[in-house]
Amino acid sequence: MGKVYCKKHESYRCGCEGIPLAEIAANNMYGILNKEVEPLEGNINKPSYYNWIPGIECKEVTRHFNYNKGCAIKYIWRAGRKANEIEDLKKAINYLQDEIKRVEEDK
Repeated sequence: MGKVYCKKHESYRCGCEGIPLAEIAANNMYGILNKEVEPLEGNINKPSYYNWIPGIECKEVTRHFNYNKGCAIKYIWRAGRKANEIEDLKKAINYLQDEIKRVEEDK
């Protein structure tokens, strides 16, 4: 059947029956593909917890990695600067564990 997206949990990995990704793309169910997006400004676009190293934005680094690695870097980058440091570090570990699982399955 392929990957499915669970609208209830907003996840591709929750295990629920969801909507096949091909159907989402074919029907543009969320109106995302043709939607005009206004540029983000201020703290929404450049929050301080992602810009604390002078001259380097977190997203400038993470865009060179796949999703799991990029998310892990993002949570490590902001750990102790946004909310709960331990929670951010656990989130980073979660993404790294998922990446390890993906790499092992691809062997």
